[in-house]
Amino acid sequence: SGVTSLIWRFSNGIISRLRKIDGVRYIQISAPTSPGNSGGPVILGDGTVIGIATMGAKVGQNLNFAIAAVGAIAAGFFDPARPKASPKGQ
Repeated sequence: SGVTSLIWRFSNGIISRLRKIDGVRYIQISAPTSPGNSGGPVILGDGTVIGIATMGAKVGQNLNFAIAAVGAIAAGFFDPARPKASPKGQ
């Protein structure tokens, strides 16, 4: 039928440190991430988005980073005035 079902997967992790790299606030997390996860949300148990997965360290195990959501908003990555895409066919 051409319909693709979405499967959402979540990984548990620990916020181990807050860092500032080149003036950008990052959250250091232990949740495993893989190539292709960049841009995915980092959320708390109540569903609050606190960051955006960005990178992982090649050394160490599960040493990953997310841009803090408040930093992404302050940097202007998300422009509330930008038009949103319309659903297909509308």
